[in-house]
Amino acid sequence: MKKVGEIKFFMAIAGVCAIVISIYLLVGYVTKANIFVYLFPEKINGAKRVEKYETKDAQEVLIHVRQMHDMKDLGLEEAVKIEEVQRDIKDIIKFLVERYEIKSVYKEGESGNQNLQKIRDSLEKLFKDDKADLIISRVNKDISGIEEKISGLEKDFERYKNSSQEERKHLLEITKELFELRRKLKRKKFLLLTIEKIKYFELDGVEQLRREGKISVRKTETEFYGERTHAILDLLLKVYEKHQKDFNELKNDPIYQQVVFEDRENLAISLMAEENEPVKVIVFGGKHDFSNNIREWNNIEDNKKIALIVITPASYEE
Repeated sequence: MKKVGEIKFFMAIAGVCAIVISIYLLVGYVTKANIFVYLFPEKINGAKRVEKYETKDAQEVLIHVRQMHDMKDLGLEEAVKIEEVQRDIKDIIKFLVERYEIKSVYKEGESGNQNLQKIRDSLEKLFKDDKADLIISRVNKDISGIEEKISGLEKDFERYKNSSQEERKHLLEITKELFELRRKLKRKKFLLLTIEKIKYFELDGVEQLRREGKISVRKTETEFYGERTHAILDLLLKVYEKHQKDFNELKNDPIYQQVVFEDRENLAISLMAEENEPVKVIVFGGKHDFSNNIREWNNIEDNKKIALIVITPASYEE
């Protein structure tokens, strides 16, 4: 009987210890943010998969809606697939707006450039009046004219480069003019690309909802950082070209990975942290992974720890 009593005593102690350990483990996880993550549905309209990651002492939730987005030189098949994904994203955001009263969405590539938004708005107004083809024709004509001038100046540059000291003074003027023309050409080509996208394809899911007045769109980048990123990538491309390295290896280059992925993800988290919202929604490329950035953030920020939900759209190809 004594042994039975001892066994019962030790079992009771073990039970108490188990309860204490369970409570200890739960402390920090029972927060509003983690409860939100726990209760978040795993099946929603437009989504293939919902992944949920709770964080001890989490005060905020980041919902990353993975996206495919347009890039230069995409073929028709890829463009169609992107449209399908963007429709899914629209359904997902609509669900979040209706269920959780989400008011704003952080969007990849958004830098708060009001001038760019005014250009988009003006172009769409013109397209409603069926003037798209006329605008495209004019921009193409401008591009051809600029390219012709650049070609002529490049020939002049080569000619003066090997001429007398007196004539070589023209090189500085030619260089300045070439610089301005190339900048102008870049702007015109960007304008043409924007026009064609607006004409032939639907707006992305986030932009459609913004136009409908359902959400506001917030930035994930800054203009300065965007220019810095492009400058570094241009330099990296030149290095690869000079050393005749395979451009397919570029995406695995540590510098590329840091600039295109880690730095942009960290910047987005920092910009979102400036806003006092318990739940933040970001639409960002599907190849981006915020989990490691959030881990690093949580190790530093005791009072603003983040839990994560990742939503993969139904049409997203992995």
